[in-house]
Amino acid sequence: MRPHALRQALAIVRLNFASLPQRLGPSLVAVVGIGGVVAVLIAVLSISAGFRAALALSGQQDVVIVLRGGSEDEMSSGLGIDDVRIVSDAPQILRGAGGPVVSAELYVVVDQPSVGRGTPANVPLRGVGSQAPALRRDFRIVAGRMFRTGLNEVIVGRGAQAQFQGLGLGDRLRLGDAAWTVV
Repeated sequence: MRPHALRQALAIVRLNFASLPQRLGPSLVAVVGIGGVVAVLIAVLSISAGFRAALALSGQQDVVIVLRGGSEDEMSSGLGIDDVRIVSDAPQILRGAGGPVVSAELYVVVDQPSVGRGTPANVPLRGVGSQAPALRRDFRIVAGRMFRTGLNEVIVGRGAQAQFQGLGLGDRLRLGDAAWTVV
């Protein structure tokens, strides 16, 4: 670099430093604005990735949930036994050794004391049919055994056992007028 060019570069750097106090406000506005845009973009992309991950983990391409007409979720839906029979007899339904692989299920929320605080919390409870494990590929019993149809028995997840009281193996869970055994 020639001495003349070096003097010009140093003069420009000196001028930039000298005018820094006058440019501080507009520069901060630009930096904060760009930072805000980046933060919003990251938040939106995170939400999108979260939804994608939740949808990828929550369903399977060959499993269908059938709801009553006009229902938007499982809690507000209910099918009668005749409706369940119609779905079970449909030609598109997979058939196994025990017949159609269908699980008529009931989804409700019950109060259960949380571990540590003892205060009641809303716990989702799903009544399922004997074919439910066949519909859920990731289902496995890690302790105890599968419930027996027709008996007041429940199986609970490890997360629910850690979070709520009275859900340990062998515990009796009171739901309405009936006592259910955790198996």
